[in-house]
Amino acid sequence: MTKLEESVNLGPNALKVHHLVLSLALTLTFAAYYGTLGFDFVYDDRAQIVENPLAHSWRYVPRYFTEHVWASIIPGSVGNYYRPMFLLWLRLNHAIFGLRPWGWHLTTALCHLGVTLLVYFLAAKLLRDRVDAAVVALIFGVHPVHLEGVAWVSGVTEPLMALFFVPAFICYLNGRETGRRRTLWQAASLLLYAAAMLTKETALVLPLLIFIYEWIFAAPAIKPDTEAQESGRLWTSILRVVPFGLLTMAYLIQRFRVLEGFGHRVTDLSLATILFTWPSLLWFYFKLLVWPPAVSPFHLAPYVTVPGLANFLIPVSAVIVIVVLLARLARYSDLHAVGFASAWLVMPMIPLLDLRVISRGELVHDRYLYLPSIGFAMLAALAMKLALRRKTMESASPLMKVILPATIALVLTVMTVFQSSVYANDLVYYSRGVAEEPENENLMVNFANVLADRGMYGEAIALYNHLRARDPGSWPANYNLGHAYFQMGKLDEAEEYLKRAIVSDPQKPVAYLFLGGTYLKENRLDDAAAAIRQGIRLDPVPNRYHLALGLVLKLQNNLAGAVEEFKAEIAIEPNQAAVEQIAEISAQVRHP
Repeated sequence: MTKLEESVNLGPNALKVHHLVLSLALTLTFAAYYGTLGFDFVYDDRAQIVENPLAHSWRYVPRYFTEHVWASIIPGSVGNYYRPMFLLWLRLNHAIFGLRPWGWHLTTALCHLGVTLLVYFLAAKLLRDRVDAAVVALIFGVHPVHLEGVAWVSGVTEPLMALFFVPAFICYLNGRETGRRRTLWQAASLLLYAAAMLTKETALVLPLLIFIYEWIFAAPAIKPDTEAQESGRLWTSILRVVPFGLLTMAYLIQRFRVLEGFGHRVTDLSLATILFTWPSLLWFYFKLLVWPPAVSPFHLAPYVTVPGLANFLIPVSAVIVIVVLLARLARYSDLHAVGFASAWLVMPMIPLLDLRVISRGELVHDRYLYLPSIGFAMLAALAMKLALRRKTMESASPLMKVILPATIALVLTVMTVFQSSVYANDLVYYSRGVAEEPENENLMVNFANVLADRGMYGEAIALYNHLRARDPGSWPANYNLGHAYFQMGKLDEAEEYLKRAIVSDPQKPVAYLFLGGTYLKENRLDDAAAAIRQGIRLDPVPNRYHLALGLVLKLQNNLAGAVEEFKAEIAIEPNQAAVEQIAEISAQVRHP
């Protein structure tokens, strides 16, 4: 038996059960997401992966560290997401799989599988019981609340961040307990923490968790009875966090330089509204964890401007009840483990409490619970263990004591498999979204776009006009209506609505591209060139724009200018059409 096995006081039978439960956890986790390998790209995948030139070439890697995630996709936009490691992940996947969705889904599922294994090692450290740790991994791996972070490729920011975050904490724990290799463990912890921060902002809570761990677990066996002892414990906890605090400051300085601020307000809310909304928000998240059938990509979570019984008093009461239940669990179970698991559940939610940096309609998402669910899984495992601690179970075999969590895990796996179908493709995704949130303009526009892409122009145009009836100046409605008419060859209508889109927002370059395309089809070459050039001026990485301008210049018999534009297109991203155009012009020049 190894030193770790001896330290958690497990006999050989329990060790066999631990192997069985951990194997079941990993098998069920992969089985739950195996079906996603047949899924397509959905929602933001098209913008962030399919149409994002930064993900298609290694030459753009330096820009990952100097721009926010959406800078190349929406030029001039305000950014709150500084995630270079996420962009590197996209680039690596594109280098391996191109635009074949199955590969992206495979690496996302494997990423989650890796986190599930790491959660086991973390729980083994914290709970000091490998069977309990395997149960934690079992619950975490198959919980349906992770669907948005695993079945949707762009949601990989959550498991990818956790893939760095969890081992950063494990390495920190190893550094506390190891002698000769202590410095190596501490360095590894800091390096992993840096990678986690550069993947997703939620990782910033790690120093806070380390402080709480030191305060809870490193406390003397007997509660300090003097002010000096209490002060000593406080300073010890603070000193443990100092290296992580310094690294956090370095990250925040770089983040401030790139984003021109730590974060930008995107929703105007009063402080009262924010405070009134917090209880309902926390209660909503807790319900998602304990009632998995409620998970969905689409949630209606209104702001609480006027507190009442249903939207404020009941959620406040529910949160108080949860605190009381956790206190009782701590009283009859492991006080330190319950306290720290509760902290792990709550602390990663702190960044979500600044509601002003979250867009309207995006207030609640299942994926935000990815990291907190680790704490929930530990609490669930401890609660089940306590529930089974009866006289009738004292003589039961270790295998009997995992039947309940294994049964729950099988039910969760089935739920995950069936609920994952919403991420199969855009048509399923947006039709479900419109059905659940009929007033959501973004969902309706995207649903109409999918219909148009599938040639269902009548249905798409009806939806665009429905949106225009609500808001005649809507840029999404006008632009996409113009684009649909462009695809249909109805050029007068296309020109009309594309111009309306430009009036609504003259800083969005894509409307100029298709207006130029409309003029090109009408043989208005000067107008076409002017419109496309304006789009290029607005977009720092104008994918396809130089190709379109080159075609216009070629028709104007400006062959030298056309070649320059085709070369500019290839410089952004290899483009076979541009290569063929250059070859054709070269042949034409040689043999006029």
